[in-house]
Amino acid sequence: MKFSTVLGTFALSTLEAYHACASPLEPGAQSLEGRGTEYCCVETIIDGNNHSGFVSYPLPQLTGVIASSGNCQILVTQTSIPPSQGGCAKWNFEAKGCFDAQRPTVVMRTAQACQ
Repeated sequence: MKFSTVLGTFALSTLEAYHACASPLEPGAQSLEGRGTEYCCVETIIDGNNHSGFVSYPLPQLTGVIASSGNCQILVTQTSIPPSQGGCAKWNFEAKGCFDAQRPTVVMRTAQACQ
């Protein structure tokens, strides 16, 4: 094989690799906003056990279980307002299958509390 053929093949391979790595697969993939997912930080308390975590928006059908202990569940119903526009403050929470002694509680927190 000639040296010029090997060098030419190497040059073409390098260009192909550069183009594959230089352009992202998704134009908006560098940010969460580009992916369309937003989050709210929520603290749940059931049976005295605290847990802080991010809840994504939107959930399927804008509703879902965010915490549970045995049969006790805390459900969230989201509004159509995204968190970036103050939507977290408008979410509704409901306890199902809980005893009064379990005292299910939900508190909205700042993002720092969930990190």
